[in-house]
Amino acid sequence: MTKQIRDVLIFEGETYHIKDYILEIFFKENPKLKKFHSSNTALTRGYVGSFSVENEKLKVTDIRIFDKNTVNLKLKSVLKNVFKGKTDCDWFSGFIRIDNYNEYQSKKEDQKYTLLEFHKGNYIGKRSFNYTEFQSFKTLQFKQFKTTEKYRKLKENITKNLGSEYQADILILKNILKFI
Repeated sequence: MTKQIRDVLIFEGETYHIKDYILEIFFKENPKLKKFHSSNTALTRGYVGSFSVENEKLKVTDIRIFDKNTVNLKLKSVLKNVFKGKTDCDWFSGFIRIDNYNEYQSKKEDQKYTLLEFHKGNYIGKRSFNYTEFQSFKTLQFKQFKTTEKYRKLKENITKNLGSEYQADILILKNILKFI
């Protein structure tokens, strides 16, 4: 699979290329607003989102798509076509990971993990972990997530595809930050 062009988040003056696709939540709730797609394998979701944290709020600062009217792969903004003025991400609650974690790095124990927490677009705080603390945090989040209806439905769907409840739980735990 081709490595995807990552979305961008500006936080405390630093630019982070994030693996989370925050706008997918918005487009799932508002599918008619996603009037673009991409045939480029580096951008299968069809857009690059840009975000910032301003005045304790998560905001969309741009949405760019490939301009079909150019030969070279130029990106053009469609922010005003999607968001008619209001750019607060009040539809987003969860964590955004901003560390530069490399999943192929051999010494995971040396990694530092950093998450930003948001509730309805409001910035709650920044959490930093070492490897052991991060694994404990994910396990705790998983235990809490297992009590929700969202977990039950997700596990049911994954189990149908994998044929194993145990494998479904392993997959959910591995990707827990995407579900909370």
